[in-house]
Order: sequence, then structure tokens, then C-alpha cells
Amino acid sequence: IRDANFFIESTHLQTEKMRLTVDAGFEVAFQNYQNALYIQKLEESNELIAAKIMDIATENLKIGNITALEWKDTEQSYINSRNRVLSAIYSAKIAETDLLRFSGMITGK
Repeated sequence: IRDANFFIESTHLQTEKMRLTVDAGFEVAFQNYQNALYIQKLEESNELIAAKIMDIATENLKIGNITALEWKDTEQSYINSRNRVLSAIYSAKIAETDLLRFSGMITGK
């Protein structure tokens, strides 16, 4: 009987440990998803600013206020901002997939 009680208590402790691990993992996955969405919004905002700067640089190039090299630097900055947006979108989708997988809504198969 003592061994059976020990086994039952041990099983309860293992179950509780597993529940706590799952809860913590879900919280981490949710926070990762929230952070990824926040970064995505920031990068989208940065891209809008970079596009406006690109428009200004194009106008300045037309009137001769900047050189082609300066315009090219501005263009590269815009391209980099667009790449960061795409990367942020991808990261958010990965985080969403991880969250859904963790919550059991999709399986890894």
C-alpha cells in the first residue's frame, strides 16, 4: 500500500510538472507571437518613412540637390527597409505557427 501511495503521489507530481511545463511553453509562444507582431508593425512604419524619404530624394535628384550616389544610398535604405518588413512578416508567421502547434490546433505532421 505504501508503494502504491508513493506511485500515485509520484504520478501526480509528474502530471503537475508536465502541466506547468506546457503552461510555461504556451506563455513563451504567445509572447513570441506578440513580439513578432509588434516588430512587424514597427518595420511597416519604418518602411512608410523610408518610402517618403525615397520620394523626397527622387525630387531632390531631379532638381540637382543631391547626387546620384546619394540617391542610390537612399534607394538602398528603402530596399533594406522592405526586406526587414518581409523578414518581420515571415517571423510573425513562424511565431503564429509555433503558437498554433503548441496549442494543439495544428500538428507537426
